[in-house]
Amino acid sequence: MTDEERESAALLRRWAKPLVDRWLPHLWPACWFWPLPDTGGARWASETTSLFNWQQGRCAICWWQETRPEARRCRESGLVQDHNHATGMLRGYLCIWCNSSEGHRTSDGRFLNYRLRPPTELLGIRFRYGRKMRSVEESAGQLSFGDAF
Repeated sequence: MTDEERESAALLRRWAKPLVDRWLPHLWPACWFWPLPDTGGARWASETTSLFNWQQGRCAICWWQETRPEARRCRESGLVQDHNHATGMLRGYLCIWCNSSEGHRTSDGRFLNYRLRPPTELLGIRFRYGRKMRSVEESAGQLSFGDAF
């Protein structure tokens, strides 16, 4: 870059910073744009599977999605389960980039708002991170994800 280009870039950064600082806290995470399923008040048969299916393999913050057709489960998709370290409750599925940034992004509204209303709260799911999943017999009579639409 020439000196003139560097000065122009610095001027743009100084001009843009107040706008970015003003609007950044108000950004919404991607999951706030997704339609919620109608469960009719019934509980989910498998909270983690239903949550993953609702997210359709997408990161709840940045909308990143695995493009490999064989990636139908969390471990294959590049998504990880995010949880609240204070309460131990699952919040949602995030890509590895958002998951590693989640605790450190204090001014980005996507992360702030994600912590306020994560996907599990949007869906009314309460699931303790690391809890063993219920067996099929224990889940009988409850909704599967497809039943909610």
